[in-house]
Amino acid sequence: MSLQELKEHKRAVEKLGRKQKDEVDRRTKELRERHAAELSRLKSQLEVCNTVTEAENFGTGNRHSTISGGETGPGAEGISLYGPQETRSKQKSKSQRRREAKAAHEAEREARILAEKEAQGPTERALEEERLMGLLLPLSLSIKEVPADGHCMYRALQDQLLSVPDGEEEAVSGGYKGLRRLAAMHMRKHADEYIPFVVEADEGEQCYEQFENYCKEIENTAAWGGQAELGALANALRRHIEVYSADLGCLEMGTDYKGVKHTLRLCYMRHAYGLGEHYNSVVIASGTSLKLEPEL
Repeated sequence: MSLQELKEHKRAVEKLGRKQKDEVDRRTKELRERHAAELSRLKSQLEVCNTVTEAENFGTGNRHSTISGGETGPGAEGISLYGPQETRSKQKSKSQRRREAKAAHEAEREARILAEKEAQGPTERALEEERLMGLLLPLSLSIKEVPADGHCMYRALQDQLLSVPDGEEEAVSGGYKGLRRLAAMHMRKHADEYIPFVVEADEGEQCYEQFENYCKEIENTAAWGGQAELGALANALRRHIEVYSADLGCLEMGTDYKGVKHTLRLCYMRHAYGLGEHYNSVVIASGTSLKLEPEL
């Protein structure tokens, strides 16, 4: 986030009411506490790995100690303090030592990265979540998290359908997998509308072959769903869908169906997880009197 964006975010937070500011502060505190706990865990792992490595090095040196003569009498020089079998049983394999050394290196690296992030201040995820909550709280809305398993957009829509009075039948008809099939079916039916958005600009049969493979991935894999699939579902379900994001505000799909049925609400986050983009469900904030009704 640029300095100008950060200033704009701070000004937006200052305009919030006291209750909304408290909610933003609470979420920020939770994020920082999670970061601190993760840093502590990584430091503990690093200390354990270092202790194991030091103990191993010390033990290996002792196992190879020999008697060098002196009072022990002639002929004793070069005799190991441990028998061959005992030495082999106590020594760790080279592969095990390599694994432990690699684990120690990775723990040190993770701890260093996390420490650097802490020194840099709030992460992109924390800043994005603050800005998103600043957008949702004035509307008496809040975020409901769904699993980040590649099905997040479909799971978020399923959660929305279960939360509105006229959506249960659509939600239980196959769950998120049913929504995947519905999206693929609608896109196949209107292939010429969606091909330019999901395949390369090839012409002829190859273009349609790529499009069919894309639809099969929607149906049968955990491929991440994006704007094309969400637009297809808005039309297939005949639903007005709102997608909130920190950068773009509110993006609307299926506006022709606004007021016909209950609106479905999602939020889009670019920095939610290390793997990239993520969708969550957006629900009425607890303690508010907002009603879920079609916008007639």
